[in-house]
Amino acid sequence: IIRFLSVVMQNGLHYESSITEPKTGLFTHDYFLRRLDEAIAHSRRRNTRSGILMLDVDHFKKFNDNWGHITGDRVLVSLADTLKRTIRDEDCAARFGGEEFSVLIAECTPAALMQVAERIRRAIEVIRVPAPDGKRDLSITVSIGARIVCHTPGITSLILIGDADKALYRSKNEGRNRSSLYQVGLLGRAM
Repeated sequence: IIRFLSVVMQNGLHYESSITEPKTGLFTHDYFLRRLDEAIAHSRRRNTRSGILMLDVDHFKKFNDNWGHITGDRVLVSLADTLKRTIRDEDCAARFGGEEFSVLIAECTPAALMQVAERIRRAIEVIRVPAPDGKRDLSITVSIGARIVCHTPGITSLILIGDADKALYRSKNEGRNRSSLYQVGLLGRAM
C-alpha cells in the first residue's frame, strides 16, 4: 500500500511540475493554450463567453538594466503572487514568456473582463520591491490587452492571442499602464 501511495504521490508531483513554471509557480504557456482550447470548445458547446488577458511589464528591459536580473526576478515573482491572489480559482494565470503573462477568465462578459483587467493592473501598480541598495522601494506597471473568447466560426487560440496582443499594443501605444479591449467587427476596427 505504501509503495502504491508513493507512486501516486510521485506522479502527482511530476504532473504538477510539468504544468507550472518553476520561477513564478504560475502555469506554463503550453498548459494555458490547452485551457484556452477547452474554453473555445466550451463556448461552442454551451454558448458561453470567457476572456483572455495578455499582460506585459512596462519598460522591463530598462528595469533589468538599471537594477539587475535578480531584482527583476523578484519583481516577476511578486507579480505572479499578485495575479494568483487577484483571480478566482477557476481562472488560469500563466507566464507566457519573459515579462509577459496571460490570464484566462472563465465565463465573463466584456465589462466583467475589463473590471478584472483593471483590478489586476491596479494591484500590480502598488507592488513594492526593495532596491538592491536598500534605500528605496521599486515599482512596476503593466499594460494589458483583453479579448473575449466566443464561439465565432474558425476562431482558434492563436487568433485570440493575436487579437489580445493587438489590444496590448494599443495599451502600450496610448501611454502604458492601462487596459484595452479588442473589439470584434467593423466598429472595433474603426476604433
